Amino acid sequence: MDSYGFQNNDRLAGDGEGDSSSSSRDNSTRDHNFVRFLKAISPPAASPILPPLDADYFASLTVRERAEFEHIAIAGFPVVYRINVYLSLTGGFVELVGGGRAGEEVDARTLDAINRDLDRTFPGHEYFEEENTQLELKRVLIRFALLNPSIGYCQGLNFIAGLFLLLTREINQTVHLLDYFAREIMPQGYYSEKMEGQYVDGLVFEHLARELFPKVYQKLKTLGLDFAISTFNWFATGFVNVFKDTESCYRVWDVCFVRKDGRFIMRVALALVGIMERDILKCGERKEAEDLFRVITRKVDIDALINLAEGLRMKGSFLRRGGDLDIEIASLRGHYRFKCEEAGMWDEDEEDK
Repeated sequence: MDSYGFQNNDRLAGDGEGDSSSSSRDNSTRDHNFVRFLKAISPPAASPILPPLDADYFASLTVRERAEFEHIAIAGFPVVYRINVYLSLTGGFVELVGGGRAGEEVDARTLDAINRDLDRTFPGHEYFEEENTQLELKRVLIRFALLNPSIGYCQGLNFIAGLFLLLTREINQTVHLLDYFAREIMPQGYYSEKMEGQYVDGLVFEHLARELFPKVYQKLKTLGLDFAISTFNWFATGFVNVFKDTESCYRVWDVCFVRKDGRFIMRVALALVGIMERDILKCGERKEAEDLFRVITRKVDIDALINLAEGLRMKGSFLRRGGDLDIEIASLRGHYRFKCEEAGMWDEDEEDK
């Protein structure tokens, strides 16, 4: 069981005891570096041990401090500080989340979809099997739907909300973080009814995988495997329920919150393809490749994955901008969204007009 109460998939987690002690030492160093950084940027009157965070704590970082903060995010925030960092970065300490109370008029279709997914949210986890937790999760999702009528509720939001609730144990902060994640970190239309943002990202992911890993791309095409379908859950949930432990998902989110966008999720997905390259090229059948996509994320070392994701560079550039992958992702998102809109892919049906 991991530190968040989820069952680790130890059968797939790799070799054993030495990894645990090494991880403990790494976490101790990480935590020490984080606290040292907080002390360095805190006002003189702050606590000499654990400076309190507030909504403006990271608002005035110098260029050098910002670079160091990103480096710390890549290493991962200490568990005890993660929620405070997220709230500080997003204004969650001061923002009052509106949108009404649970049971306020949310349409029957949305309410039915929320109710269906409550029991499916982390079954077997002690915290989420409590009746009060399910009620709180329901209130979070209803309030999110009221805040975002153009979205309402979309499958996958229950898992993201669940991981935020696990950190906060509080409804208002969870609604705030879910709202921020859906509207500020993930691209436009990711959780809308037509999920156009996810469709566009599927095209972007396939395009970049073809450029960065042409042999893998060709192999999967030969096997008849669809990139977008095989990796849908990675993007839809921001890697919830994908890795061998919950901390690995939070590690990806740490970087997204510091950078205030979700392009790092695309980087991580591409890095996973790179890690799988040798095994994919050995696959003789489509099912082998499908199984590999399911298993590899349970075996991967999160530190190695994040470092690989951060180091990815374009060999050639779609818009010839020097191979900066983040610029490339943004450019391709705009390109494919325009192409889809031009083709009328998301136009309303006549009966809906």
